[in-house]
Amino acid sequence: MKVSDHENIYKQINKDGNSGKLVVLEAPTGCGKSYSVVSFLCQQALNNSGFKTFFVTDQKKNLMEKSFVNEWNRKRKSQKYSYKKIAVLRSLTDTVSLLVDDYTNKEIPMIIMKSNLEKALIKLQESFNLYNTIHNSDPDTISGWSELKKMEYEFRKSLAEVLSDLAGINFSNFNDVEVQKGIKAFLKTCPEELQRWINKIYPTIHPEDFQIFLCTTDKFIRSYTPFFKFEGELFQYSALIENSLVVFDEFDSTKTRFWNKSINDALTIKFDLIDLFDSILKGLQRVENDLPIKLNKILSEGKGYQHFLEIANKLNSEFKLSFLYKFNEMESSSYVIHTPGNTLVSLNKKRYAHFDENLKQIIVNQNEPDELNFSLMLRRVSGFIKYFNDFIVQCARRYMNFRNSHGSDLDMAITQMDAYRTIYHALRLDDRQIEGLVNILPEIKQNDKTNKISQYDPHDYHEFQKEGMSLYYFENSAAHDLETEINASFLNATAENFLLNLTKKCLVYGLSATAFAPTVLDNYDLDYLKEKLGDNFINGRKFLTKSTISEFDYVKRYHEHKIKNDSWIVGLKLTLKDSVEMALSHSRTKKISRIDIDWKKIQSLDSELQKTLNGIKCSNIKNREKEIQYFRTRYLSLFESFVYFILDKNLTSFLGLQSKLADESDEMSKVLIEKVFNGLCNELADKHESLPQLCFISTQNGQVQEMLNQALELLEKKDIRVYLLSAYASIGVGQNLQHKMSEKEKALAFNIAMPEVQRNDERMNQIDLGGMYLGDVTNIMTNLTDFKLSSDILKFVTGLEYLQDANEIGPFEVKRQMKAIQNRSPYCSHPKHTKSIPVSYTRAIIQALGRMNRTFNKVRRPLILAHSNVIKNIKYIHKDKMLFSPEFNSLMKKVDSENNILQQDYDTNVVKNNLTAYSYRDVNQLVHRLSSDEKFAEEYQKIRKLVLKYPTISNDDLKLLQSTSKRCLQYLPNSDRSISYCVDCGSINRGEIDFSSTIDFKEKTSLCVSEQESGLDILMNYKGLKQFFDSNGYATEWVPNENILNPIQYINLYRGILGEIAGKYIFEDVFGNQLRNFEKLGNNELFDYKIENNNVAIDFKNWNPSHLEDRKNALLKVQKKLNILENNENKKWRAIIINIIGENYSPVTITNDGKIMEVSALVDFNCQNSLTSEDKKLIGEFLIGN
Repeated sequence: MKVSDHENIYKQINKDGNSGKLVVLEAPTGCGKSYSVVSFLCQQALNNSGFKTFFVTDQKKNLMEKSFVNEWNRKRKSQKYSYKKIAVLRSLTDTVSLLVDDYTNKEIPMIIMKSNLEKALIKLQESFNLYNTIHNSDPDTISGWSELKKMEYEFRKSLAEVLSDLAGINFSNFNDVEVQKGIKAFLKTCPEELQRWINKIYPTIHPEDFQIFLCTTDKFIRSYTPFFKFEGELFQYSALIENSLVVFDEFDSTKTRFWNKSINDALTIKFDLIDLFDSILKGLQRVENDLPIKLNKILSEGKGYQHFLEIANKLNSEFKLSFLYKFNEMESSSYVIHTPGNTLVSLNKKRYAHFDENLKQIIVNQNEPDELNFSLMLRRVSGFIKYFNDFIVQCARRYMNFRNSHGSDLDMAITQMDAYRTIYHALRLDDRQIEGLVNILPEIKQNDKTNKISQYDPHDYHEFQKEGMSLYYFENSAAHDLETEINASFLNATAENFLLNLTKKCLVYGLSATAFAPTVLDNYDLDYLKEKLGDNFINGRKFLTKSTISEFDYVKRYHEHKIKNDSWIVGLKLTLKDSVEMALSHSRTKKISRIDIDWKKIQSLDSELQKTLNGIKCSNIKNREKEIQYFRTRYLSLFESFVYFILDKNLTSFLGLQSKLADESDEMSKVLIEKVFNGLCNELADKHESLPQLCFISTQNGQVQEMLNQALELLEKKDIRVYLLSAYASIGVGQNLQHKMSEKEKALAFNIAMPEVQRNDERMNQIDLGGMYLGDVTNIMTNLTDFKLSSDILKFVTGLEYLQDANEIGPFEVKRQMKAIQNRSPYCSHPKHTKSIPVSYTRAIIQALGRMNRTFNKVRRPLILAHSNVIKNIKYIHKDKMLFSPEFNSLMKKVDSENNILQQDYDTNVVKNNLTAYSYRDVNQLVHRLSSDEKFAEEYQKIRKLVLKYPTISNDDLKLLQSTSKRCLQYLPNSDRSISYCVDCGSINRGEIDFSSTIDFKEKTSLCVSEQESGLDILMNYKGLKQFFDSNGYATEWVPNENILNPIQYINLYRGILGEIAGKYIFEDVFGNQLRNFEKLGNNELFDYKIENNNVAIDFKNWNPSHLEDRKNALLKVQKKLNILENNENKKWRAIIINIIGENYSPVTITNDGKIMEVSALVDFNCQNSLTSEDKKLIGEFLIGN
């Protein structure tokens, strides 16, 4: 790639401003995209002093600091002041490590080495040593970090005091604005040595002066700490990134980094849910009388705090939140996870809440009934907290603007995060609670301005992206004996929403060899990003020059230079001896006499293998033989790769990758692997040359680069062939494994550089790996064996949510997996027939093979060896095969041609199942709140009338309806424009509906959705009813269209409202009585209408002909509703239950107490009046109370 390619892309995305766009460029490994982007960024910074960029990469070693500095100095030969323009933003531990190293090596400028600074440094060093000691014994602990942070802050204070003294400033206070300004001014004129050192360690002392910032992904997705502050600032809420260009190297890998961070935050940043709610409630109660006027005014704008106070008071009353909640019985690691559509309860033990009047306490146990609806309480209170937090974010923006515009010129401007914390502190929330709320800040709203109605698919709901996930875990302890701590945390900051938030402030440019890999498990949900950004999601490839595109054609370049890849499957034999014999027969291997091999020693290695296999403890005794065979194949595949490497002297370097690192376990024994490698070398290697070396590369102790350097030095300096053995996660992505050519390799190398490549390009003197072994890729989704609350559990559950969001799995698969977790079943198979899982597998292989394409020099016949499972699982994930490397294409030749291309289309049945499940959830949420929340009641009636107007609907009309709310509007895609369909179902009340016909329901029936089944065609024959429907905009027939009602919309919404409106019309026509709605909120959905003066409730039923319900049970339900109505109205009521359409006539009946009348039908199937004169007489008498 060339600098001009990046310039072309930047011109396209920058022409309408410095924010709002995401450009993604997929370019092959080794094409120079990272090298050229360095030159491009430096050139932009030099050309435009207002240009600012962040170069973000996954690994510290890939920050390319030297490349940036060298490129800057090369372009600015006369003024090499890169230290003033290029800054590295480091983590706390990296910063302290650098400080300690400089102190040890005496590299701190002597001008500032005063006694007080040295004392602070010694204390910092001691704290750092303690932190390292703790961290080395337990890498997952956070102990020692807070103390280290405090010590580093104290060091900064001491440094500021020294700098003030040098500048001649009276150091009164670290936070004094004048002191800070004086220090900054001094640093611009102080000796260069001091400037260089300060800018190296603390560029955040004056970040506004830099143009190029380098940092890791882990740093960028978190925060940086301004020099004069103790707390860090989140990058995405900082003014520092505004109008900048953010470049993500290895773009797709950043998804996993953010995903892991959000899971870690959910497990570590927690708060007591009810305690936090109580603090917010009390804070709201303080607003009117106890807060400063200026803050009161801001909190009163818009919906205002009164709106939230009203909601909080209702919740407090409904769930008795002012009382203490106490679990009577509780096992360890008790937790609940709420996803947008499911609830996961540890050990499948549901919890029910009861108010004990005698104890004045809420008792939570496993005994029904659930009087206070414990699970709903968790959802409702959490929902309120998120809603309120979003309100505070808006208030913080207004307060920031007010504060900065009304302060004096000498005041330091505050950020939105400063304002956010200020408001919560004013409401008297503590720091721990505020940190928990900060954790849910990165939430994108569905009404984002970048979302254009015409550009999204109305069937893509992405509920997890919108709602996130809530986690609750419960703790009893002697310290709070009277209550159970309900710890809560919210995981609703997804990587995609983080990226979308970034685009609001800056331009984002993502680079990767697999940037468009269509997997939501190892890449961003690209469909979601495209939906949200529309035209502002840009494929950078279309702006590349033709010469660059031709440069990407490695297949052609290999062919021109006669380089041919060999790809073989290994591990097909049952013994190592058989594998060696097969290898000796291959044409490319060194011909050695069988007589020269001591076969007994080979067989002894087989015996060692068997001994190791015998020691493996299998997870499932029943499948022991199958599991042992898997481990045997895994070992033999690796050992066979040793054989080919040792026999082929032209393979100077070789890489073996597996999912599991070699260790002390029998499953991947480091001792056995070394013994086999050395044994094979002794028998198969050329005795006249140095024996090849096996080098293990491990992430333990963070020494990967050092291990690689030592291994590759054997090649570069001693001409010793090396086999590097590691794991996909360790060096399968982003690692540079090329090395400087030895004298021997120069004779073997073939150069494939394009003519325009500069001869001083370092890649001209380096050579790529000669071959690679690809072991089986496992753990695409986590294999759960321990079901205590952990990162594995959360990673698995969120993975399911990502897959469902992408319509790759449906609600039944999610429930199956959730049930397995609840029941602690370790052998539940992972989801099948998804797109993401095979793509993630393939992506791992593509990225791994990219390690073979880092330079311009190749061996004549690179060798790729693969485990048989690799061949079974990889696919072409794009139709254009030119997008793949020759190594990958060579491997794909081993794959069955009928199974080598990824199925790109979604399973429409999965889409329909998901949409129906979302409607089931939405309807239940609305119905549950009908009698307690006026807003929900109004929305419910509005939605019912909408579906009556639109039983079928176009995409454009559906998008228009969804532009205000998507609730209950999950119409099904209807590509064939049908006006009816049938679907398998179990219990409608449980939402058991399956379009794929794969679920075995206990009571399986078929539900038909159509105009005829609803009775609309019959009712439209009643005199005047069709005209009445027309005048109100209700559909009088179902017409072919792009979308059609789903079964839940049809059963729970459409049939009911159709029966109500048609029934009211016919009843009033027949009897002349005017039916009215119930006014009181508490009476919603008890009955449809009332005859006010006579205290008679009317309920219309639009049953289909097959409707069967036990009469006694049905009457008991009506009686229960009547009791509620009488209690609400404080007077006696009677009820008439009327079915609209009936096939067989049945006379009108009345219960013995005279309170309930049943009418079997108003009209028959010909829409003729079904009521006899006697029926009418009885109904008339019932209406007037006779």
